[in-house]
Amino acid sequence: MMASTTVHKNGALDPASTDKARLFASLEVLDQRVDWVPVGWQRLYADLRAKLRAIVCPGRFPIYVDGPCEHDGFLCIEAVTDDKVVQGVLRKARTKALCTCMFCGKPAKLREFCGRYSTLCSACSGLRRLHLELVEALDRPSQVNLEEMLADKPMIKAAIQQAREHADELQPDAAVAWLFDLMIHVERLTAN
Repeated sequence: MMASTTVHKNGALDPASTDKARLFASLEVLDQRVDWVPVGWQRLYADLRAKLRAIVCPGRFPIYVDGPCEHDGFLCIEAVTDDKVVQGVLRKARTKALCTCMFCGKPAKLREFCGRYSTLCSACSGLRRLHLELVEALDRPSQVNLEEMLADKPMIKAAIQQAREHADELQPDAAVAWLFDLMIHVERLTAN
């Protein structure tokens, strides 16, 4: 889909043709970098690429688009252009990404985990918070204090309360073993 470069009779390159070639080259790079975009943002990224292709016209040159990447919950994609339409398309995609879960695509918000930000829905956020609490609480199995854990770790407390509703009695030793199993299960779920 590369555009060809036009050469004038005097041997000089046609700037509009060169700009068009650079634009189409950058759009091809965006197509090749689909894997760089989190799964939950794939649909909005496809829409972004389609919109950029739809607005291409000679009056919009020069445009060079660079990206994408995710950094601290933000979709990073930039264009070297003063064109307000192109900038608007990119701004709308970045804004939409800020309210779309990067893992599942559901409505979300920016959330902080251990000094790093991610755009997550409540379900994906809950799984990750639970995993962090489990890893922290079960770091030294010989020193696990279930009562202390229930006081300090709200996600673990909720998980144990849920388990107690489904089991007649969850003894402290059984609860700790169950938490290790839960940590492994949650780790698999959050491995995206």
